[in-house]
Amino acid sequence: MRKIASNKSSIRSARLLKKSEESLKEYKYHLTLKTLNQALAFAKEKEIIKKIESQRQLVLATSGLNSEINLKTGDSWDYTERKEWNNCFKWTSEIPKLLIGKNREIGAFSAAVELQYNEEFGRHLIALQPIPPGCVIGVELPFANVLHSSCKYTHCSQCLAKAHFLIPCQNCTQAMYCSESCRVAAWSEHHAVECQIAGQLQTAGLSPVDVLAVRVLSLSKPDEILRCQAGGKRNSRCAGFSSTGRFESDSLYAFMHIHCNPQGWTFEETLRQLVTALLILRVYGLDKHPQSIQLAVFVLRNLQSIPHNSHEIAERCNCNGGKLSDHGIALGVPRLEYPAEFLAQLQALGANDSMSPHARRLG
Repeated sequence: MRKIASNKSSIRSARLLKKSEESLKEYKYHLTLKTLNQALAFAKEKEIIKKIESQRQLVLATSGLNSEINLKTGDSWDYTERKEWNNCFKWTSEIPKLLIGKNREIGAFSAAVELQYNEEFGRHLIALQPIPPGCVIGVELPFANVLHSSCKYTHCSQCLAKAHFLIPCQNCTQAMYCSESCRVAAWSEHHAVECQIAGQLQTAGLSPVDVLAVRVLSLSKPDEILRCQAGGKRNSRCAGFSSTGRFESDSLYAFMHIHCNPQGWTFEETLRQLVTALLILRVYGLDKHPQSIQLAVFVLRNLQSIPHNSHEIAERCNCNGGKLSDHGIALGVPRLEYPAEFLAQLQALGANDSMSPHARRLG
């Protein structure tokens, strides 16, 4: 891994702080908070950090966006003892329960269904009992998710929650979090890798699909990728199943069996994907790896399969200062935001209906 210098900038931070003052004069509170969060991401000196934090508290207090703000001050990087200032928007408070418990083969599915395979329909599910309307037969956490670049100063990079009071990464300017726990979790899962190359990824001009492929590589160790590639193929019904006979959504081996349609891409699109795969390997410092060809195949396949298996999270919001309901949905004149992309593993089993009301975002 090639480590690069931090791209924190006091000059950039000061310019953004001045820009936020101009938007505040026009009562553009959401834009002001976004700009202040961005200014905090670039800030280095504690004096500037405290000034930005004080300005954020003032905006929240005067705008009515958060009526329960703790105006306590303290060390700028000590977030662990502070009250929760963020106004996070949650769609549901808990994960819905599966009908009659978990499936014995597929942990994300209900025991009310069974996986079967035949030449006519391929891999498919059948019901083992009558299923009443509204019952939940599948619940899955995404294998990987990424925040859209336009939302990195308005949403948490880890849990994807919309938040007014974001905490920056201490080393780069590309990730902010709604809480210290999210910052720690992101660092242990993937950001310790991505933080070192954040500047290079930012200037590479990657699409959301490309960034999602980057996140998959961050979550996967090269040795694990090579081991899964050498794991051999199972029969059509059990493709992606572990050696214990189960399909687990958090398994890299299962992920490597999601649908891929390389024939559906034009020559120009395939060439772009290949160049992008080689660029990603170079940024990660894996271009000199003894098995770099196999790793390039892994990244290239992800670039081709992710568009068929990724989905956007849409949320309703109101950027005109409207009141919020108990569920966090903005009242007044709402609009849609698309803060994130996530990968669904159940599509490897043919369960690809992710449209509302069949699927919904979980808090």
